[in-house]
Amino acid sequence: MKASRILASILIASALLATPFEPLSAAQTTQYNGYRGNKDKPKRNPGNNGGKPGNPGKPGNPGKPGNPGKPGKPAKPDNGRRPGTTRPTGNPGGSNFFNRPQNRPTGNPGAPSKPNHKPLHKPNPGHHGNPHYSGYHYGNHYYCRPPQRPYRPCHPPVWSMPHLRPGFRPHPGAVTLSAIFGLNFGISIQASLPILNTGGYFIDGIHNNELYLRNVFQANFYWEDAIIRFNNYQQMTNVSLYNRTYGYDTGRYNQLYRYLSDSYGPPVQTGGNGFNMSYTWVDYSGRHYITLAYGPMDSFDYGQQYYTILTYGI
Repeated sequence: MKASRILASILIASALLATPFEPLSAAQTTQYNGYRGNKDKPKRNPGNNGGKPGNPGKPGNPGKPGNPGKPGKPAKPDNGRRPGTTRPTGNPGGSNFFNRPQNRPTGNPGAPSKPNHKPLHKPNPGHHGNPHYSGYHYGNHYYCRPPQRPYRPCHPPVWSMPHLRPGFRPHPGAVTLSAIFGLNFGISIQASLPILNTGGYFIDGIHNNELYLRNVFQANFYWEDAIIRFNNYQQMTNVSLYNRTYGYDTGRYNQLYRYLSDSYGPPVQTGGNGFNMSYTWVDYSGRHYITLAYGPMDSFDYGQQYYTILTYGI
């Protein structure tokens, strides 16, 4: 049994050795090497306008199908050169999201448009008739902020109506206060300007609801400075007159005290605003007050000076 198997194996081996060997042809060898060693390599599609050609797959391998390759992209217009001033509106073969024409529209669709130009300068509120700012425009004249006069006090105090006791009655011989410089209390700043100009008063300026006058006459005396104050509704509320004395001199103050006592009776209030010499009267209507004060205050150029202050208010 073993001998028959050995004999069969010897016969098969002899048959195989007797089969002739056929070498591969040159053409088959060149295709199998994938063009290596061959100078005449096939070129791609000339013009480079199309996509990459598909890979037909390696030959000689019947068990693996060839790779058809990626599909080619469409060619660019004008052989890849950039167009003129305006690009095409569409992107062939792609999305229009990346389409960016050179001349974009100025507006923003879906949003309110902004003005093309900003104002050259901010308007000055003082030029629109509001005296709360540093000037006032009336007619063809502009009243600017008053200069810092050497004799003018820096921060003059402002008095107000005193608190009267219940059942208070003004002095029966008191005078009724009606107007100061021809201006009634409650008048607007716009209405007061023509009255002051007609009366010959010198308007030194307007600033922060305050109208400044120079060299006025009131209560039998000339005053270097006067300030007419208005509230936020531009209604006149009080008038203060200032006069500087050279050193401590109460001569004017004493004369005014006698004059006001004769006109309005005894004062209803003494002292106030840190002044040791300060008295307040009330007119016959009981709605207006008159305050007389004397004391030191800081001036703009001459340091601390003594001032006589007369204030009319409502």
